[in-house]
Amino acid sequence: MEASMEASERPKKPLIIRFKIPGERFFIYDSLTNMFFEVDKVNYDVLEFYKVIDNDEIIKKLEGTHSKADLEKSLKIIKEKEEKHGLFSDKRATCMSFVHEEGLSFYDDYKDKCKQLILEVTQSCNLRCKYCTFSGHYAYQRTHNTAEMSWETAKAAVDWFLGTSKSQGEKSVTFYGGEPLLKFDLIKKIIDYVKDKGEKLRHSFTTNGTLLGKREIIDYLAANNVNLLVSLDGPPEVHDAYRVFAGGGPTHKVIMDNLRKIYELYPEYYSMSVNCITTLAYEKDMPKVYEFFRKDHGFPLKLGILSNVDASDTDFYEIYGKQEKEKGGPFDELYKKYCDMLINNKGGREGAQDKESDILHQLFDGFFIGIHRRCMEKHDEMHMNGCCVPGQRRVFVETDGNMLACEKLGNKYSLGNVKTGGFDMNKVKAFIDDYIKLSFTDCKECTIQRLCRLCFRSAMQNGIMTRERKRECCKAAVKNITENLLVYIMLTAKNKDAFKFIDKMTIS
Repeated sequence: MEASMEASERPKKPLIIRFKIPGERFFIYDSLTNMFFEVDKVNYDVLEFYKVIDNDEIIKKLEGTHSKADLEKSLKIIKEKEEKHGLFSDKRATCMSFVHEEGLSFYDDYKDKCKQLILEVTQSCNLRCKYCTFSGHYAYQRTHNTAEMSWETAKAAVDWFLGTSKSQGEKSVTFYGGEPLLKFDLIKKIIDYVKDKGEKLRHSFTTNGTLLGKREIIDYLAANNVNLLVSLDGPPEVHDAYRVFAGGGPTHKVIMDNLRKIYELYPEYYSMSVNCITTLAYEKDMPKVYEFFRKDHGFPLKLGILSNVDASDTDFYEIYGKQEKEKGGPFDELYKKYCDMLINNKGGREGAQDKESDILHQLFDGFFIGIHRRCMEKHDEMHMNGCCVPGQRRVFVETDGNMLACEKLGNKYSLGNVKTGGFDMNKVKAFIDDYIKLSFTDCKECTIQRLCRLCFRSAMQNGIMTRERKRECCKAAVKNITENLLVYIMLTAKNKDAFKFIDKMTIS
C-alpha cells in the first residue's frame, strides 16, 4: 500500500469524464490523450476516486461493493496504463499556444499564410432583422449606418492580401455588410481587378437575398461563379417574425421568388454555388425549419449552414421572449430521428439517399464533427483549438481599412490598417497574449480542453475580452460538449461506423 500523503503533496485529479450508458456499460474519456474506451464496473468505480484520495482509502470506500482483490488489481492496472500510455495522468499542460512550424519564430511563422480576405463593403442594410448583430440589441456593436468602403481602400486590401498569401493554394475574397449587394458595383470592380491581375480566387458572400432579383446581378454572379449563402430562416411564420425590411414588411416571398429566378436562369450554377443559411432564434422552431427544407418548393433549397442567435450582451430575448427547451418535445423527437438514422445506416451520410436524411445531417452533424475529428497526438502544450491565428486563416477589413482578426469581434482590437502597411505584429501578439492570460489557468484544469472550440469571441464582453465572460461561455461549453460526447459514445457503441461519414467531409 502507498504511504499516506499530505494534502499539499497529493497529485492532482486526472482530467477524465466517466460515462455510464444503457446496458450497464461503462466508458472513460481521458482528456490529456483525447481517448475514450470501455472499462468494467470495478475500474469505473475506482477511477471516480483515483488520486482524489489515497489508494488505501479507495479500497476502504469501495470494499462493500467490490472485493479487495479486485480493487487492488484495478489500481495496479490503472497505474500500469498511466505509466505506459499516459492515461489517467495528473499532468497539466505547460503553456497555451498556436501550433507553429518547427524552428520558426512567431513572426516568421506568420508570413505568407493568409487564406481569406473579408471585406466590409458597407455598413448599410435594407433590412432590420431583429436578431442582427447590428440591430441595436447588442451592447458593444455598431448599428446600421451609411459607412461604405471606397475603391482605394478595397484595392489596398486586395493588394495586401495577394502579397501575403502567395504560397497558399485555394484563397478567397468574401464580401460582408450590412447587405453586400448594396455595393454591387464595388464588388464587380474588385472581382474584375483580381481577374485582371491573373489571380484565380474564390469569391463569396452572405446576402439577405432581397436584391438578387435583378438580372444584371444574377448574370454577373453566375458568370463569375460567386458562392452565395442566402439567409432564409425556414417557413414564412418563422422567417418573417425576425427578418423584415427597414419599413417592417416581410421578406420571405421576395427571397423565395429571387431564388426561384436564379434556378430557372442558371440551374447548374444554382445547384453548385447557392446555399441557404438559417439562423435559429428558438430551438423549438427547428422542427418547422426541418419540415420547410424537406418540402418540395418547385425548385431545390439546400440548407448549407445552421447557426444560433448570439445570446451574449443582447436584450433580444428580454424583448422577444426567453429560449425555453421543451423536454421530449418536437426538437427531441427530431434529434432522436437523427440518432436512429446513424445507428441503422452504416456509413452515416454515405447512406443518406433522401432529402430528409440530408437535412437531419445539416441540423445535427455539427454537434459531433469536433469529437470525431479530435487530435490523438500527445503534446505538452495546450493548443488554442477554436482560435484562428489572426491574419492566417482570415482577416476582416472594415470599411475604413481597419484590420480585425475576424468579423465577429468588435473594433476595439484593431490589429493594423491596410492603408498603413497591414498588420502591426506587436498588436497581433499582444491580442493573443491577452487571451492566453485570461484563459490558461482555467483551461489547463478543464476536462474538455482538447475538444473545446471556444475562441476569442467567447471572451468578448462589451467590446473587450474578460475572464468573467470567458467563464460563462466555458460553463456552457463543458455542459454541451460533455452531453455530445455521451451521445457520441452511445451511438458508436451501437454502430462503430455511425460517424464514419465525417472522415470524408471537407470543412473550411
